[in-house]
Amino acid sequence: MTVSTSNQTQTMQAGPKVKGATEVKPLWATIVSTPEGYAAVAASSHGLVACTWHHRDEQEAADSLSSILQPLTTRKAFSAPQFLAPDEGLPPHLAAARVGLIAYGHGDYNALRDLEIDGRARTPFVARVHRAVQAIPSGSVLTYGDVARLAGSKGAARAVGQCMATNPLAPVVPCHRVIAANGNLGGFGPGLPAKVRLLQREGVNATLQGVKAQT
Repeated sequence: MTVSTSNQTQTMQAGPKVKGATEVKPLWATIVSTPEGYAAVAASSHGLVACTWHHRDEQEAADSLSSILQPLTTRKAFSAPQFLAPDEGLPPHLAAARVGLIAYGHGDYNALRDLEIDGRARTPFVARVHRAVQAIPSGSVLTYGDVARLAGSKGAARAVGQCMATNPLAPVVPCHRVIAANGNLGGFGPGLPAKVRLLQREGVNATLQGVKAQT
């Protein structure tokens, strides 16, 4: 790959295992060129760990991914990712994500719903929220309260909102499909006009004033 990260050139040296120590889980990453710009995705042997998209070039995508992963790598939940080019033979979850991201960029907005997510480094609640939001089909929306109920934590709408505000897996976890109970858009990191655009192209009747029920 033609990208560089501060951790990319480090080599993990195997040492004696310390009793009770947590094993650092390996990560692999790749850059994906899509019709909507560059995406970067990281995966373990259990599923996807982080994803970022809409970047101008490979380096910007790699830097964004490394920033998302930093809290996990700092606390040794995962190793720094090893970046791989598509022709280097991607691990299964990474290969599936690459195919899905390209299909998503070409307009198949349900192409990411069946990808496996590795939630081991996150709290059980956050992992359940991610799975619930990933399952929202294109053209549909749920409220923060709906997602809380699906995640088994009725009344935790505010906590769901916090999860969406720090979503490390967009667009695999399509946080733009989650709105407020009164139909207002709620929040969205890239800005509400971007949220409206994403919803409208999926067939949702959305404006900056909110989402209107389909008639």
